[in-house]
Order: sequence, then structure tokens, then C-alpha cells
Amino acid sequence: MNISGHRASGMPSAIYALSVGAFGIGTTEFVIMGLLLNVAHDFNVSVTLAAYSITAYAFGVVIGAPLITPFLSKYKKKPALICLMIIFTIGNLWCGISDSITSLIIARVITAFAHASFFGISSVYASELAPPDKRASAVSAVFLGATLANIMGVPLGTWIGQLFGWRYTFFMVAIIGMFSALSVVLLVPNRKSENEKILKITDELKVVANPNVLRSLLITALGFSGVFSAFTYIAPMLKDVTNINEKFTPPILVLFGVGMVAGNYIGGKLTDKGTRKALVITLSFLIAVLCLFPILMLNIATACIAIFLLGMAMFSTIPPLQVQALDSTEKSKSIVSSFNIAAF
Repeated sequence: MNISGHRASGMPSAIYALSVGAFGIGTTEFVIMGLLLNVAHDFNVSVTLAAYSITAYAFGVVIGAPLITPFLSKYKKKPALICLMIIFTIGNLWCGISDSITSLIIARVITAFAHASFFGISSVYASELAPPDKRASAVSAVFLGATLANIMGVPLGTWIGQLFGWRYTFFMVAIIGMFSALSVVLLVPNRKSENEKILKITDELKVVANPNVLRSLLITALGFSGVFSAFTYIAPMLKDVTNINEKFTPPILVLFGVGMVAGNYIGGKLTDKGTRKALVITLSFLIAVLCLFPILMLNIATACIAIFLLGMAMFSTIPPLQVQALDSTEKSKSIVSSFNIAAF
């Protein structure tokens, strides 16, 4: 098969190669939630302090978007994506050998540098490689890797962390990072994105300061922030509120991943039919789920339903929010896309 050719589904093979990187990033981003109690116990710190490893990752995503993406815009997308996966792999190895919570927090920041730029560049590239009527589906196909991470990568990583120690989970993710780099080498075409101009930092800030761009970033930040407020402490909530044994956390997290796959598909299809309508539907659904979440977490049956619905609502919003950001500017779409990932 020609690497730049299209599969029977109408999607280029390169898009699915990009989703491998999304799988690794999705795993390392979310698996720490299921291991929060293990990290706190190992370093003999509070769960609240251990949770700064989650905050640190978010901080790395936010500062990585304006720092890394403009630098990489000087190069073709293929070597840029490989470079990002190398950073990602090194960061996860550092997490695994960390001897203190401080070291882990720093490692999480470094790991997250790859996050916004990889998703930002991949989203733009995928939308350019796909047929015009499948742009949103192409973006959701890239994010499919992140959804699959929550079905396979996160539960497996949580199980490995509980069985052998949380450090081995990050070693596993580092291996995924190396495999992702190899997938990019073999399947992603080596060319620059269409209509992409290299901007100076001042020009970049002007693009982001555009009212349409700022509006799309604000909608993403406000619309999505409640998801992480709920999901960050999912393991402590299952233990202390739902009152279930920690060993059942990994299989319950599979439900979150299944919900994400369903939501990712629904969000992509809705967005192909109209971005604005898709935003109204998906964000309304997310609001409803978050309002019901505290009540549903009170017993195990409804908690399983809540976690599935949270995953579905969460990822149904991503395709319309990301396409809205891409449509908010004609200049430097990779930078705007990366800033939108930071807004997430």
C-alpha cells in the first residue's frame, strides 16, 4: 500500500500512524489518575501532593504549545513528529526512575512538552491528508488513539502499576513512545503542511490574539475544564465515595475508555454535519453528565454508568472544539491547534 494512499475507509494510512502517538500520549496523561494512591504511598506524601504530578503535566502542555510548536514549524512535519516522540519517550523514562515527588513532577512537565505540539501538528496534518468531507472524522481518527489508550493502555498500565509498581507503568509507556516514533518513520509522508507559513513569536501571538481564535480557545477551556476536575480524583472517589476495592479500579477505567470511543465517533460524525450544532449538542451533554456525576458516584452500579458517560461526553466534544479552532484562522493552523490542545 502507498503510504500516502487512502484506505477503503477513505482515510490515509498516515492518520492511523499518528493515532499510535496519540495512544501513548493518552496513556501517560490518564494513567497517573489510577496510580495516584500508589505514587502517594511510595513517596510517603499526601494524595493532594501526589496530584501535583497531574497539574505538572497540564503545565507542561500549556507552556509546550507556544514554546515547542513555533520552533518545529521551521521543519517538515515528519521529523518534527519523530522529535516529539523522542522527547515523550525520554520524559516517561525519567518518570520511571524518579526518586522523589519533585523529580516526578519535573519529569511530567518535560513529558508534556510533546503533548500539545503532537496533537496540534497531527490534527492539522490529518485534516489536510483526508478528503474535504472527512476533515472532522480525520481529526477524530487521530484522537482515536487516545480513546483506545483508555480502553487498553490506562487499565493495563494501572494493573501493571498495582502489581509490579507504578514505575513499570512509565517504562511501558516509554516503549509505546519508541513504537510510535517507528510508526511515524514508516507511514507518515515527509512534507510540510499546506499553506503553512513560518511565523516569528510576535506574529504568532498576533494570530492567537485574533478575537475568533481567542473565542474558540475560551470555549474549549471553559467547556472542558470540568472534565479534569472530576476525573483527576477518580481513584480516591471510587475508594472513598463508592467504597470499592482498589483492585477493581482498572476494569472500571475500561468503561471510561469505551465511553471515549463512542463519544469520539459521535463527535466526529456530528461535526462533519455542522460544527456549531455539534458544539451545542456535545457541550450540553457534558454539562448534564457533570451535574449528575456526584449523585451517580454514590454506589457502584450508577458509578459505572457515570464513568462511561463521562468518557463519552468528554470525547464527543473534542472533534467540534478542535475543528472550530482550526476554522478560526487561515494562518498558522498548527500553532492555533496546539494552543487549543493547551486550552483542553
